[in-house]
Amino acid sequence: MSRLNRICQGVKKYATEIVTGVAIVGAAVGIRSCAKNMGEEVYRGNINDKEVVYEEGRFSLKGDAMLRENRMRVKKGDITYIFEDISKETNIDWKKELEPDFKNDKLEKVVIDYGDKREYFHLKISDSSLDGKHTKKIFDEANSMYSELRTKIREQLREDYQKQLKSIEQTLK
Repeated sequence: MSRLNRICQGVKKYATEIVTGVAIVGAAVGIRSCAKNMGEEVYRGNINDKEVVYEEGRFSLKGDAMLRENRMRVKKGDITYIFEDISKETNIDWKKELEPDFKNDKLEKVVIDYGDKREYFHLKISDSSLDGKHTKKIFDEANSMYSELRTKIREQLREDYQKQLKSIEQTLK
């Protein structure tokens, strides 16, 4: 084999390794970027005998559209509620002194799981039917629960954070 052939073979080998390495690094950066935009779990805990998981800025795919939403999962006994605030959602901004006007947020979707049965309710409500009246009542109660739980989450996060700050202040004295 001539010297030129050996050089070409060496370049081929290293070029393949370099391309593979770049592809792996690019994939890792892409995955990290996607995970970063998946939203933030703001709260996970118990409020009034309900297991609550609350996320803000979560991406969801609805049809062909990629939307951001605030999502809350509430489990009470055998029933699980999923609340989705997709349009004009407001974050609770628990670190800010002024409370944002998130209490006026309205849910666009409510899912209720009763063990093996799952019901979906969408905001498109027609009050002129029994189903529409039922759906309106579900949304009224869900919006109330969603707002109340977010208020409690905000208060609890602020209280826990202030305790943490006081603890740090005490260690400095």
